[in-house]
Amino acid sequence: GAAALDAASRANSFIEEVKKDRRDVKKRREALRSAALERGWPIENTDAGDYVGPFKVEHSEGLSRVTFGGYLVVTIKQPAGIEIVEALAKENQKLGAEARRGWEEFARRALEVQQLMSANGPVPWKRLVREVVPDEKKRKHLGRALCYRLALLLSPEGLDGWRAEAVPPSLAEQSEAVSVPRLDKAKSMERIAKVRLIPPPSRRPEAEAK
Repeated sequence: GAAALDAASRANSFIEEVKKDRRDVKKRREALRSAALERGWPIENTDAGDYVGPFKVEHSEGLSRVTFGGYLVVTIKQPAGIEIVEALAKENQKLGAEARRGWEEFARRALEVQQLMSANGPVPWKRLVREVVPDEKKRKHLGRALCYRLALLLSPEGLDGWRAEAVPPSLAEQSEAVSVPRLDKAKSMERIAKVRLIPPPSRRPEAEAK
């Protein structure tokens, strides 16, 4: 009886110690930094939170909250550092899949609208999106995917052969600009007012005319 009670007491003490560790934000952030660097994620630590690749991670004793370009991605209850990194990898894949879903139809329509707005110059991104997705509720629902889609287009890899050239906003264009995280850097946001979508060579008008 006494041995069983002693074992139960030790088990409870261990559980309490783990819970205490999980609430320790300083330890969690140190473990996150170590795990992120080990997995090859760029990371920047600030007083406001940790920037891991294109994500921002904010912590409290009870949870860690992950955002991408201002959009909530996931909240994790009292995670270990490695669990946050694993969640980021999973969410990054999910966002990539969301961005690609419906992309071909969006790209086809966006190319038509872009050509009507300007023969070869950059066009306002928000206006382009409004023309392609006129339903406001649908645009709001797609907000996160559209943000990641633009981040992919601006990245060196592009999106299925597509790229975008971006123009930052002037002072007068601030309200029509968007903030897009860089996918290859930590704590790096680009302010963008206008873009020029560049299709793969096979989709360009001169190729279709042949």
